[in-house]
Order: sequence, then C-alpha cells, then structure tokens
Amino acid sequence: MKIADFIGNTRLVHLLTRGKLPPSTLFAGPDGVGKRTLALLLAARADCRESGGSDVCGTCRSCQKALQTVVAPASRDENVALSSIIQDHPDIVLVRPGLLDPAKEKRRRKPPFSIGIDTIRLLDTEAHYRPFESRHRFFVVDEAEKMTTEAANSLLKTLEEPPSTTSIILVTAFPQQLLPTIRSRCQKFVFLPLSRAEIAQHLTNTTSLENCQLRACFSNGSVGKALELDLETVLGERDEMLTLLEAWVTRPRFQTIFERCEKEPLRTKLRKKIGSMSFLDSLLTLCHDVYYLQVDTSKRVVNEDQIDRLRRISDGLTLEALRDLISGVVEAQQDIKRNVNPRMCFETLWLKTS
Repeated sequence: MKIADFIGNTRLVHLLTRGKLPPSTLFAGPDGVGKRTLALLLAARADCRESGGSDVCGTCRSCQKALQTVVAPASRDENVALSSIIQDHPDIVLVRPGLLDPAKEKRRRKPPFSIGIDTIRLLDTEAHYRPFESRHRFFVVDEAEKMTTEAANSLLKTLEEPPSTTSIILVTAFPQQLLPTIRSRCQKFVFLPLSRAEIAQHLTNTTSLENCQLRACFSNGSVGKALELDLETVLGERDEMLTLLEAWVTRPRFQTIFERCEKEPLRTKLRKKIGSMSFLDSLLTLCHDVYYLQVDTSKRVVNEDQIDRLRRISDGLTLEALRDLISGVVEAQQDIKRNVNPRMCFETLWLKTS
C-alpha cells in the first residue's frame, strides 16, 4: 500500500505530505478511517531510501520492513517489552494497548488493555536513542486515549521536547478522553468519516464482498466497520425492528409491542444487554431515517433498500411523536448501560410513547 492509495480525507493527506510531520502529532477521528495506517505510511515515507519523500517506494529495504508493520500490527495480548515490538523496522514503533502481561496488569489494577506507565517509560527511553537504520524514529501510539493517567503524565516531557530525530504520533477516536496537557502539546489533525461512495468503491475494487453499497450505508463512514460488518445479522435485526415499528405505527398500543416481544428472536435476545443494545441501535437508525424523510434529506437515509416502507412509517408519524420515540430509545440505552433490566428498558420506552 502507498499513500497514493489512501482512501478519503484527500485534503488532509495532501497537507500531511507537503512537508515534515510536527515532532508531536495527534491524529483524531472515527475508528476505521485509516488514521493509524496513514501514520505508519508517513513514517515509512520519511525513512524511505528511494522515493525522495514523495511517497513510499515499496521496494527498498526500509519500506519493506515498515510496510510489514502497516499490514500486521502488534498483537494486543503480546507479552513483550516495547523494545521487542519494533517488529521488522527498528525505527518505526507501533504501541498499542495490552502489551504487558494481562496477569501483571490485573495485579496493578489497570483497566483491561490499557497503555500503562511501564510501556510509556520504555517509549521515553527508546525515543532518546538515535535512529538505528534510518534518518528518523517514529513512535505511533494507537488508541492513545487508553493511556493511564500516570502513563500520560510520564509522556508529557517527551511530547514537549522530543529529540530532533524522533517524532511521536498519537492516534485516537476519542481525543476528548486525553488529558488536556497531552492535547496541548500536540498539533492536532482531524480525520472525517468517509463518504458512502468512497467506501463502496473501495470495497468493490479491493474485495470480493457482496452488497458493497449496503455495507457502505451501514458503515458510519468507516472502511474498517464496512469490512468487518456481519451484514446478515445487521439486516436481520433491522428487519425485526422495522416490522415492530410498522406494527406500532399501525396500532400504537403497548399490547402490540408486548406480543412481538414474546416471539423469537426478541424474546431471547432482549434478556441480554448486548442483544437489547443491538436492537436499540437498529431502531435508532430507523428513527433517524424516518426523520430524514420528514425533513426532506433522503440522501442521509441509511436503510436505502427499505425506503418505501420507511416512507409509509413517516406518513403515519408526527414529528413530535418521532421526537419522543428517539428520546425514549436514547434513554433506554443509557438505562441499560447503568445495568437496568434490558427487556424492561426496551418495553418501557414504548409505554412512554404510546
């Protein structure tokens, strides 16, 4: 893969390739839009021996080593020291959560798959070494929001005054979870979600997956999500919620909902937190689609293949009723996260809107 093959965020990519990266950089944006991949590609380009800085050549020894890191990042549960996860390229280091022994993490009462202070201390040490084979060293910290507070504080000095031969790139989908002192020491670049057309074209050109357009619709602008999507399950849950919504619009009484909830698969899945949240996510997406139709922004509809059924639902709902339903779904999701009985939360939202 080359930078020229990168999908989406064209202006940002052009900006990042015009010159050298800042010593301390923050890549922020949704999961699955290529933040980590681009960070590693930019590092590979800087250390490329043949291209002259325009892109990775892909053939020199440095590029071949670096691109192995792009394709096969370090395992989350790898019980190794930081100096051992340099992988094939000694000057491009990918740091991810969960690099320490899980048993050791448990003893230290860290959150699961966190980036602990020991890992960051090793990064600080490595950052002050001169490059082994290349002109520059790069440290890409993926899921940087998972640094513990003590780990983040340990990184502050290096971020503020990194060695002249070292660059640090923090990658995160949740920049607001980073310490303000971390954010203030980095130059921030924001990645936007990809368009459906970009994702669909990419899937069509690079994979043998079917229903690429539909996958793009359900991807929320993320190529990663589009590739990993279990489309059959998603569509099954969507269809169940669509049928339920149609029945409720036709006969808006709680008995309508209760009868559906007593049938499979709702009867079993609503007993579990994951199943209830998944159905509520599908329901919320459908409600948003109905809203887009009511305000005449149909291009934003996710469930494009069910547009006719959605229009009929839209005709049977007032904007006020739809607002109350969306509010009820969000409240139910929040209650389930607080460990309230999932089925009770699901049924209560309909009671409030009947």
